[in-house]
Amino acid sequence: MFKKFLGIIYCLYILFLIFGIVGSATAEEWACTCGTNKPAPTGSTPENCALECYKIYNISTCNCNALASLPTNSETDEVVTITNPLGKITSPQVLIGKIINAVLGVVGSLTLLMFVYGGLVWMTSSGSAEKIKQGREIIVWSAIGLAIIFSAYGLIRIFLTTLK
Repeated sequence: MFKKFLGIIYCLYILFLIFGIVGSATAEEWACTCGTNKPAPTGSTPENCALECYKIYNISTCNCNALASLPTNSETDEVVTITNPLGKITSPQVLIGKIINAVLGVVGSLTLLMFVYGGLVWMTSSGSAEKIKQGREIIVWSAIGLAIIFSAYGLIRIFLTTLK
């Protein structure tokens, strides 16, 4: 049972690492022009536009605007708006952050339950060396799992803040 609990903690650690590092890409389309009127190559973004314009036209100035096509109601020509079902969540990063916080709350609760269970096993051992060892192992493995989870969260937080 304890190895399964440790395995679950380890899987959560890996998921935190994966979702903490991945998930920062955004796909947007840009309309870019080189200089005053010359079209930039297809697929140009604000990051690579100046370089692409310099390669083609020997011009290093570039203007990029995000393309936004809003759906309209064909009968009234009003812009159709859809409310976000996730509330104030505006990006995948925010959604993943909220999921991680919820999972941390669940893991913290499970760890507390395991601490209490380990303490009960130890206290009700009636001097049995086997029960005392079992209760101690429950508490130790719960503490190790909690340390792994919080270290993963801390490492991801430090890594992502240094990238900004």
